[in-house]
Amino acid sequence: DGDCIQLAFHLGQPNTQKNYDGTETVVGAALTKRGPLLWRWRPDDGPCPTADLAVVRDEEKRTTIYEGRLPWREIGLVDMTTPITWSVTINDRDGKDDPVGWMEWTAGLRGRHDSSAFGWLKLVK
Repeated sequence: DGDCIQLAFHLGQPNTQKNYDGTETVVGAALTKRGPLLWRWRPDDGPCPTADLAVVRDEEKRTTIYEGRLPWREIGLVDMTTPITWSVTINDRDGKDDPVGWMEWTAGLRGRHDSSAFGWLKLVK
């Protein structure tokens, strides 16, 4: 019932299908009742064991600050020259009775899952 950030990655050339092709990695970061949680829904469902996440919530200001580390191996990236497309969605919900608000960088993550709509992510040293 709270805020979260969702990230989705597609490795290799962009997906040409108007859906997920099964190669995507989808993760989400949230402050849960048990503390910060970085969860992976795809390709397998469970926590990201080598990731780190800190989340600070200020109830008075109604702000949430996320700071995390997601190793590239968590999304299956081994070769840093591999093309990557991705999307990010920020979901805002400050409680059970608060309507869900959200914004996304590209389509494809919120609503219809479609990695062909993802934007490019270029890694540089």
